This record gives sequence, C-alpha cells and structure tokens, in this order.
Amino acid sequence: MFDLGLLIKNLRKQSGLTQKQLAKKLNVTVTTIGRWESNYKIPSINRLIQMASIFHVPLNYIAGIEKERSIVTDNLTQRQQNILNTLVLEFQSDNKNNYGLSERQQDILNAVLIEFNY
Repeated sequence: MFDLGLLIKNLRKQSGLTQKQLAKKLNVTVTTIGRWESNYKIPSINRLIQMASIFHVPLNYIAGIEKERSIVTDNLTQRQQNILNTLVLEFQSDNKNNYGLSERQQDILNAVLIEFNY
C-alpha cells in the first residue's frame, strides 16, 4: 500500500530539509508538514506539484503512480541531458565488458566529468 506521508518524509530528509524548512518553502505551517507526514491530512494537488519541484521528482512519483524514482533533468542544459541519456543507455546495454569499463564508457564518463565540473 502506498504511504504518501512516509514518502514525503523520506524525500524531505533525502533533500536535507527539516520540517520547518520545507514548511517555509511551501508557505505552510510545520504542523501541516507533520500532518502530511503522519497521513493525518493529504496535501492539495498544488502542494504536491510544489513538492515535486522542490524534491526534483516527477509528480507521478509523489502521487504513487510510478514506483521507481526518476531523474528530473529540467534544470540541465540540452548537452547535459544528452550526455546523461547516453550514459544510461550505454550502461543498460548488454555489451558488458567483464574487465572494467570499455573505451566508450570511459569516454562518456569523461564527458560527464567535464560537462558537470562547474
């Protein structure tokens, strides 16, 4: 069974936020956050949308529709998104090298390091 309150609490903690900090970001009281996390109250759809943005997860994940957490890349450049997509596809492929990384995998990881080194 889906536990929205536990999900909110876990996402908040993974984001390094206290209840007070999350309450401030959402313009609600700490009591409201506590009620959501204990499943005493359910957040409005607008609050769920705000939380999805704050926690960088799809709304479907917060709503319990998607069981796997996705990576949200909205704030990345198109080049960064392309590199990450290539990385995921490369490491999902069946062409696994038994002895370390292939040259292509090394090149992709190198591109990640260069592109994300702010």
